[in-house]
Amino acid sequence: MTPLRDPVKNIVYNATAEDVHRVWVAGRRVVDGGRVLAADERAILAALQAGGERMWPLMRQFDWAGRDADVLSPQTYPEWA
Repeated sequence: MTPLRDPVKNIVYNATAEDVHRVWVAGRRVVDGGRVLAADERAILAALQAGGERMWPLMRQFDWAGRDADVLSPQTYPEWA
């Protein structure tokens, strides 16, 4: 996360999950060793994926140019068959 000019922006825009080891909120440890202590990470990720699956087919109708998800955010690699 260098060069360091604004530490907050460096964390927000450049940090990855691997950069976070512990997080404390209001005196309570909520992340330790990079793992969320009081949440079901699999359930959260499943909910996020489900939200994406619902949203992606609708993107065309909300884009000013009618572009779909594959145009707005193309896959890095082709789909595996």
